[in-house]
Amino acid sequence: EIQQRDNSSATIANRASTVVLSSKDAESDFQKFFPEASHKTKVLSFKTSPSSIWYEGNPQHIQEKYYLPKRFFLISNQFWQHKNHLLVFKALKLLQEKSIYPAIVCTGHIHDHRQPDFSDTILQTIQKSGISQQIYLLGLIPKFDQVQLMRRSLAVIQPSLFEGWSTLVEDARCLGKRIILSDLPVNIEQNPPNCIFFERNSPDALASLLADWWENLSPGADLEQEAIAKTNSKLEVKAFGYRFLEIAKGS
Repeated sequence: EIQQRDNSSATIANRASTVVLSSKDAESDFQKFFPEASHKTKVLSFKTSPSSIWYEGNPQHIQEKYYLPKRFFLISNQFWQHKNHLLVFKALKLLQEKSIYPAIVCTGHIHDHRQPDFSDTILQTIQKSGISQQIYLLGLIPKFDQVQLMRRSLAVIQPSLFEGWSTLVEDARCLGKRIILSDLPVNIEQNPPNCIFFERNSPDALASLLADWWENLSPGADLEQEAIAKTNSKLEVKAFGYRFLEIAKGS
């Protein structure tokens, strides 16, 4: 699979007149591996164009649909090793020693065909760490439900060790939602409002942030922040469109 991906990227580098990448971070990687094609790159960072029904749903009803507690953090990532769920579990274990018990709701497919045993590692770690009462694994759920859980959550956690330009981050941006982000260069580049970064290999750093926000944040949509984010989102999507046209005309 790695070889197939390398071949595909090399073909693009060789044959395309313009190579469009979603971030400066990805552009830097492309130019590193294909320096002879570095003059071809353009950056076009996508934006979420939210549906109006996202803002009209009832987050509490969706929380109750899945029998979730009123207060929780949300992680919406597939259970792949680089998504770094295990570090979150370590942070929860550290907080247990201080009698702090945040709830974490996880959406996303738990199976990875590249590492079929990793789902067992996830489940065993939850059980052995004694945090099973704090973790809610929902699997794949409808997008509307996921968005409403994001609105209902205290905040979103994105702990990844590797990412592209993140759809999850863009969704949180247009909902005005707080988000805890690992300190990946691409996350720092994306830099949504209401975010805070943590050192991606430090469960202590994440535990400290979780403890603070668990104590001080309230569940549910912040309607004022949502209104601001909704207005900004329209401007950002429009700017994306103009950037696309600029690239297309220049090709």
